[in-house]
Amino acid sequence: MLNLFIALDPAGPCFRNLPNEERLNPDAAERVDVVHTNIDGFGIADTMGHVDFYVNGALFSNFILPCFQLCSHVLAAVYWALSFSNPDKFIAVQCDTVADARLGNCFDKELKTNVLGPKTNFSQPGIYYLPTSEAFPYFMGEEGLKKRKYGANNYLLKPAPDVDIVI
Repeated sequence: MLNLFIALDPAGPCFRNLPNEERLNPDAAERVDVVHTNIDGFGIADTMGHVDFYVNGALFSNFILPCFQLCSHVLAAVYWALSFSNPDKFIAVQCDTVADARLGNCFDKELKTNVLGPKTNFSQPGIYYLPTSEAFPYFMGEEGLKKRKYGANNYLLKPAPDVDIVI
């Protein structure tokens, strides 16, 4: 059996409706770490590992032209890679349910945290909301432990750029 399995935004199409034993699940390895970035699109909402991180609720906010800037699937790999040079900076807050993680509703109780990357604590399994910033280096560190004004929809605080789109 594998010791560690890391899933970066596992695919939803063709896998979403399969039984757990026929897709990624916690039995795939001793430690299964999952980074969800797009649960409504091409990703999958279900918990699939021992520790499931829902980045910004896993609701990709660039919903009009999602891959013209940087696809959420690519960002999952970027966050993971950056966590190795910043092992204590991608701090996530534990949630009771995927629905809570989706909305960023995980701050109204005693905070339990975990970190994405090489220092993920697998003795604290569960569902985690991982807030990030919109710009490199993406991590928020301790700042991410504060409840955002609009929860997972914090991107609403930034107006869209006033530029024309040429197609």
